[in-house]
Amino acid sequence: MVLLALAFAFTNAGAEQFYAMRAADGTIHIARQALTADYQALFPIETKRVLASSARRAEWRRTLRDAVERTAKQVGLDHALLDAIILVESGYDPDAISSKGAVGLMQLMPEMATELGVTKPHDPYQNLTGGARRFAYLLHKFKDLDLALAAYNAGETAVANANGVPNFPETINYVQTIKALYEKASHP
Repeated sequence: MVLLALAFAFTNAGAEQFYAMRAADGTIHIARQALTADYQALFPIETKRVLASSARRAEWRRTLRDAVERTAKQVGLDHALLDAIILVESGYDPDAISSKGAVGLMQLMPEMATELGVTKPHDPYQNLTGGARRFAYLLHKFKDLDLALAAYNAGETAVANANGVPNFPETINYVQTIKALYEKASHP
């Protein structure tokens, strides 16, 4: 349904005005009018770029479906959980780079990528494998999904210092968003 809407909007993007907003799960919503204050006006060229980018990420998600399932099984994770992490971390954009320098699908920091043996962080398969191994390690260490997610987002030290999920709005939102996506995928 979303892809049909995107395809329709893309073919009719011409000179019409579109508005876009990015949801907490990384999904980009396009509308012909600002539905809430979160929507921002796009120029026609930006509209085409955003729609192409959304379609590209959707294609990566389809392409990587088997790899996500296989990798999750190899490291002992539920594939729906790994999928939710990737959606929030990068929206399935293998070229994503955060403002802090995290790279790829699983948003690995350069030092962590090196530690995990990821030599090409933009390679979606290497990044997926390294990030999945890292998250599986955190889940084993903390034995709690909330704490493992918080550690993946804010770092092990922040979780240890807080003796729980750190009181960082970004981390709290990150944990809640991934859990909601995971729950939705697990119980459609």
